[in-house]
Amino acid sequence: MLRAVMVGCGAMSNGWLKAIRETARISERIEMVGFVDLDPDVAATRAREHGFTDAATGGDLSAMLGETKPDLVFDLVVPPARREVVETALSSGCHVLSEKPMANSIAEARALLELATKKKRVHAIVQNRRHLAGIRRAKALIESRAIGELTALHADFFIGPHFGGFRERWSMCCSSTWPYTPSTPRAFGCAAEKSSAYSTIGRTRPAVLIPAPCAHASRQTRV
Repeated sequence: MLRAVMVGCGAMSNGWLKAIRETARISERIEMVGFVDLDPDVAATRAREHGFTDAATGGDLSAMLGETKPDLVFDLVVPPARREVVETALSSGCHVLSEKPMANSIAEARALLELATKKKRVHAIVQNRRHLAGIRRAKALIESRAIGELTALHADFFIGPHFGGFRERWSMCCSSTWPYTPSTPRAFGCAAEKSSAYSTIGRTRPAVLIPAPCAHASRQTRV
């Protein structure tokens, strides 16, 4: 059983905690021992809402790690706070599973990787969409060779949403056009969590159109 602390108890934490509670192979291996948020009341509320009434709650990550001695930290904080949270967790001997993005710059990402290596701990970035039914069906179709030999994959997002909060101020790593407006949708390769997208896959005509809710490239990729 791995002891875990969650840092960042906003709306996104509901999905994580629901998965922990309702997925047997996870709930059997994870014990939630602590919840941390800038607003301690939010941390306490989230723990109570999901039935983790024995878990400690608070607003100080270092103190929580010292008190609960977890094996693992779930990092759900906003990107500007990521480095401090991950460094604190790794330095305390914890593995870390972070929300995307990994860091705010390449240099910052390299520093976190270096620290994880030094501490002999895992710092992983969640990408849950690889297990979506649509993605799995697309994979099965490709592997069945029903469409013949696959030589290229083209994926484009055409979106123009506003998510609010830090996303409106964040300098996206994948685009020089952020922020953007709904009136001028652009092809966009990352952070399209609420968009519709399709991947055109195939070597012959007509091409096969497959829903791709999380394509991660707006460029041709050889397979």
